[in-house]
Amino acid sequence: MSEILCLRPHHCLCAGFFVGKGYNEEFVRNMSAILGLLKKYDPLIRLTEECDIICSCCPNRTGKKCVTNEKVRRIDKNFLNFCGLEFGQVLRWSKLESAAEIISDDPEKIRAVCGDCSWISICLNKL
Repeated sequence: MSEILCLRPHHCLCAGFFVGKGYNEEFVRNMSAILGLLKKYDPLIRLTEECDIICSCCPNRTGKKCVTNEKVRRIDKNFLNFCGLEFGQVLRWSKLESAAEIISDDPEKIRAVCGDCSWISICLNKL
């Protein structure tokens, strides 16, 4: 796969904690398909500030923004700060997955990055 995929930074964490739950069946199918693609091809990912390939089936999407864009952007920035990354940066999925491990093994870091996320209990229960 030579195409560069766009991904919101915090979705690097969501990918590691995904347990087949989501907003609706279409979202869950899309997320599962994307995770399969990421694992199979280890594609290049551009960290974006706008809706991404995961957001494409989210009911909270309005154009290129999320209806909770302020909250989502805050979580994205928290993730970037913890991992030393920036919006617009292009990395292989495997590098982003490794970067997310800085946060995903520590409940306090998860709370610091994703504190007001409505899905945080799923992540914390997986630890």
